[in-house]
Amino acid sequence: MQALHGSGVAVPRVHALCEDTSLLGATFFVMDYVEGRIFYDQRLPRLSPAERSAIFDDMNRLVANLHRIDPAAVGLERYGRPENFLQRQIDLPWKNWSNSEESPLGMRIGELYGTSAVYAGADHREAA
Repeated sequence: MQALHGSGVAVPRVHALCEDTSLLGATFFVMDYVEGRIFYDQRLPRLSPAERSAIFDDMNRLVANLHRIDPAAVGLERYGRPENFLQRQIDLPWKNWSNSEESPLGMRIGELYGTSAVYAGADHREAA
């Protein structure tokens, strides 16, 4: 996350990374607390159409900003798999849907869903 700071992608400030799994049983990091809301239902049923639209517009802005980043330029070249990216994006929703008992609206596509972000303010911009 530290590599994405200042990139146009909302991320909290990271203070420390601990890779000693003997402490908590897993690698962990300490980051700033970010005030805001996390949406667990992707349909956003308690929001008005205008509020839902603002959130989905901001999610699209975030994804566009992520795709503008050169992973090697920010030190993230060893994360993820660059090969067959487009085919994985096409295959994943269908795989998730066929393995799910939920409706298509309830399935999770990769990491792009409401619990991946914290939304803040009246304009529903992603805070982290």
